[in-house]
Amino acid sequence: MESLSSQILGVFAAIQAQLTLQQAAIDKLCTKVDRIEQTQLVIAKQIQLISNKNAKFHTQISDVPSEIIAQVFTWMHPFEAASFRRLSKAFNQCLTTNPFCMLSLKQCPDLNLNRVKYEDDVQKMDHVLFRGHGGYRAAYATLFASKLMTIEIGLTYATLIPKELGYMVALRKLDLSACRLFGTIPQELGLLSNLIVLSLHTNSLHGTIPSTLGNLSRLERLFLQENHLTGHIPSSLSKLASLKSFLVSKNRLSGLIPIEIVALKSLEVFFVAGNQFDAVPIRSQIGPHVLVDFGA
Repeated sequence: MESLSSQILGVFAAIQAQLTLQQAAIDKLCTKVDRIEQTQLVIAKQIQLISNKNAKFHTQISDVPSEIIAQVFTWMHPFEAASFRRLSKAFNQCLTTNPFCMLSLKQCPDLNLNRVKYEDDVQKMDHVLFRGHGGYRAAYATLFASKLMTIEIGLTYATLIPKELGYMVALRKLDLSACRLFGTIPQELGLLSNLIVLSLHTNSLHGTIPSTLGNLSRLERLFLQENHLTGHIPSSLSKLASLKSFLVSKNRLSGLIPIEIVALKSLEVFFVAGNQFDAVPIRSQIGPHVLVDFGA
């Protein structure tokens, strides 16, 4: 009888030992599950940070050499490469430099570097000039500086006039009328020494007329009507010896109209109605061949 009891106790002891081992295994598994859950939480937080568009930079990858970044991303489409700017400060600094942007655009198959006109048949890559960051705008303007002679389009999105247009010295016609433009007229447009037509009418431009436009010695047509321009008409515009048409109607200009401008021998059309001038020139001060509109 004692032998049977001993055997039963031995079986119970073995079962207890097995249960103890199983419990230990379960505890170990639970610990791993807890660690996995904690890791998932950490990963989830990192993903949230990466997808946080309000953060200036998502990560700190400062140890990636800029040479490596440039070698990899210059072979990407520029629009795709630009999307990686927010990945880190190192990426942002590299992907916005002029050398990188120049090489990136040159290697882009979508960019026709032989174009002389940028008209209504605007190509996808042409939007870099108006929607790209400063590095790409400067690179685009530099690449076409001696080639592009006409920009004449109707933009479908609100934007500023890029100051980088001043690099495109071959331009003869710049027509951005009715393009939903806002902001000011860049001083840099005064660098376009070959410009014949400048049309920025019917937009939402504010600020003053840049005095640098007086440097456009070949300018014949200046259309700035229907904006929100303020200040005086710059006296420097009297240097525009080739000027034929001058239209600044329906703005908020004030002060006196420089007599030297209406006295230009080349002038044919002078429309300034709808402003707040203190006084206007008398007819005897204006050439008989000039069509004028001072308003009521």
